[in-house]
Amino acid sequence: MAKKKKYSELASKILELVGGPENIIFCEHCITRLRFNVKDKSLINDKELDELEGTNGRLWVGDQLQVIIGTSVGGVYDEVCKQGKLETSDEIKENLDIPKENKTVKDRLKGIVTTLTECIVPALGAMVAMGMFAAIVSVIGPTGLNVVSVESGVYKLLVMAQDGIMYFIPVVIAYTAARKFNCSPIFAILLVCIQLSSEWTTAVGDGSLTMFGIEPLAHTLNGQIIPVILQIWIMSYVEKGINKIMPDNFKFILVGVFELLIMLPIALFILTPGGMQLGLLLAYPITLLESISPVLVSLVAGGLYTLFVSVGMHSALSGIFVMDLFTTGVTYALLPSVFSQCWIFAALNIAIRVKTKNKALKETATESTIAAVVGGVMEPSIYAIYMKNIKIMIIACLGMAVTGATHRILGVGVYALSASNFLGITAFLAGGMDNLLRAIPGILIGCIVVFAAIMILGVDKKEATK
Repeated sequence: MAKKKKYSELASKILELVGGPENIIFCEHCITRLRFNVKDKSLINDKELDELEGTNGRLWVGDQLQVIIGTSVGGVYDEVCKQGKLETSDEIKENLDIPKENKTVKDRLKGIVTTLTECIVPALGAMVAMGMFAAIVSVIGPTGLNVVSVESGVYKLLVMAQDGIMYFIPVVIAYTAARKFNCSPIFAILLVCIQLSSEWTTAVGDGSLTMFGIEPLAHTLNGQIIPVILQIWIMSYVEKGINKIMPDNFKFILVGVFELLIMLPIALFILTPGGMQLGLLLAYPITLLESISPVLVSLVAGGLYTLFVSVGMHSALSGIFVMDLFTTGVTYALLPSVFSQCWIFAALNIAIRVKTKNKALKETATESTIAAVVGGVMEPSIYAIYMKNIKIMIIACLGMAVTGATHRILGVGVYALSASNFLGITAFLAGGMDNLLRAIPGILIGCIVVFAAIMILGVDKKEATK
């Protein structure tokens, strides 16, 4: 009850500082942040939002305001929507009197990546659950402690749970995409379920599903993300078009039927193969760099990740590698560094606490360490310490870069998504005990590098006393 009251009070204050519900075009949240698109940026009280108790400050990413809450963001978001009478995850109709800005190619590319991220992030809980099941199987199964055999009912149940989530992830993405594009979640789910049916996948695979003598490419939605998002995006326009011309008396019965009749052939011949090609295109820069130097990719991606977190663009960066994970079943580049980050930050913050003589900074370092390792929230470390001292920020980036490169040299992969706190080791464990053991040296080397750097270089006196 006390927690709900706390969320209610914080939500009320946030709504006031963003200019009230009437100033909000769109509101959503990721793992740690409230994200607002607003009509008038001049109504935002940036100074008070930075100092608001219960938050870790705010930042602007393009025209989007992000208020950093932490792992309790879901509770605060619900209260913001309740008090502001906002539809959760649904777009609020924009004031048509506000002129639309001309968007550049850069803006449009950024919009595509942001949209993909916004469709994927709400589904991360399901992806993490899949990773946890895989980790448990690795620990108790024959490749770990050998507590249960492959014939055990417990083992089979866990494997089926893991495989089931993996198989139906496209259905989850269909739902989140439908909420994003404001179309029917029921028919979005049905559109994807039809394409996941055994009859459909078999017919597409053996070439027997032909229309007008045309045979589709042998691509299905199994384990796919981008083709699903692309299909639901197109479906949202088809649905709006049908609703415009369909008499009201027939909408409930016929809109969904015509929607599926139109979308299924388009999905079969165009959107599924086209979406897969789009995924390859988005991953092309990474693929190109991988062909030159895999270690360099891991080093650069790991080194830049903390900077991306500081400007709220980390989901877009990691989203590319998440799609790689779901396409190939494993990724070796950025994600191994991401699931090591809480330990790197903990070592860095402990070193700061040991080295500095400033009591306030000692307390902040302690609180930030707990937030990183237990809560999986890195923003307190970044905004309260690292961004106030460029030297410390560089050391944090260096630690992540070294960890990423070491992981890559040792062949450490991430086989499932997990939490960003200490439970992140399950992302390695999902690939077996040997993969986890190979991950330990990279984490230790990263921790040693940041700790030693602070102990040698120290904390600037000028920054430490701020």
